[in-house]
Amino acid sequence: MRDWPMTAWLAMAMSVFAVANALLMAWLWRFPMIADASCTHPQGRSSAPRWGLRLHRVIGYLYLAVLTILLCWMIPRLWQFRMLSVLGALHAILAVLLLTVVLRKVWIIRVREELSHQLPLLGTLVLTLTLVITLLGIFPYQRVVGFQTATELSANGRVLFHKRCLQCHGSSQVAFVFMRSDKWQRELRKMQKYSKRSAHQDISDVERKAIAAFLIETRGYRKD
Repeated sequence: MRDWPMTAWLAMAMSVFAVANALLMAWLWRFPMIADASCTHPQGRSSAPRWGLRLHRVIGYLYLAVLTILLCWMIPRLWQFRMLSVLGALHAILAVLLLTVVLRKVWIIRVREELSHQLPLLGTLVLTLTLVITLLGIFPYQRVVGFQTATELSANGRVLFHKRCLQCHGSSQVAFVFMRSDKWQRELRKMQKYSKRSAHQDISDVERKAIAAFLIETRGYRKD
């Protein structure tokens, strides 16, 4: 876990905020609404403690802040990816869906309070999508980079894989791929040539050999 990228930690923080707010909202819903003509909400105002409502709002703002940072970080990277795996594409689609649900929830809270009956469903969708997206982001990375290497060369390759290969690929691109050592060598030579033609940092021969050692050890067939 200590080697996770910043995006993984932000996704985990977003999941914690989503779970905390869902539990807090479930508790706040237990308090009845009080008729209040001065309140813009069609059902009046909540009789829940003020501190609980404020805390729910603060956690919501923190969630939105983390989501905004993640989107600003990840969206430009999509144009850098050389290819997108099925899992990566699903991740991106769910992220767009999450953003749509969050924006609708904010719109109802701020503009159309008469539609507040939709908030429980929207809140459940936000929680579910957040947890699924976090899992889809962290699991492939942990499956690849979290592998404990046996040699110093493959350990260096593990670090270089994170720095070089993830310039153009998501970790889901190789998380479920196993190939013979000669195929990994051939694929890495192609990637090395591509790095020299692209705007990304070049992959040297020494780095290529280290990355190959890591991938062959962790994503190669045992009987080669």
